[in-house]
Amino acid sequence: MPIVVVPMKQIKQEQGQQAELLCIVEGHSLGKVSWIFQGKELAESARTAFGVQNSSSNVVVYSLTISSLVSSDFGVYTCQVSNNAGTATGQIELVEKVSGKPFSSLIILLFK
Repeated sequence: MPIVVVPMKQIKQEQGQQAELLCIVEGHSLGKVSWIFQGKELAESARTAFGVQNSSSNVVVYSLTISSLVSSDFGVYTCQVSNNAGTATGQIELVEKVSGKPFSSLIILLFK
């Protein structure tokens, strides 16, 4: 059975920026890797790209890069690995990072 390790369980990023989600897979037969979001398997597009980097013969790092983030991109992503021995998953939450400036300005206005 493959083993999935997610180095960062939560990633914070601002809208309009790029996010890279990493999934480390260990196993003798690595099998098929899928990225799932909101119950649907993702496909590469103009804003999403998949990457693969071999660390060793039994360890592979898979990445999902999302560019120009919009509000609907935020949520929980699942890295799913299936081979003849079974299926393993890891989850990464992509959270919107909000700049503190608007909130700070609001506080100043309230206290004037």
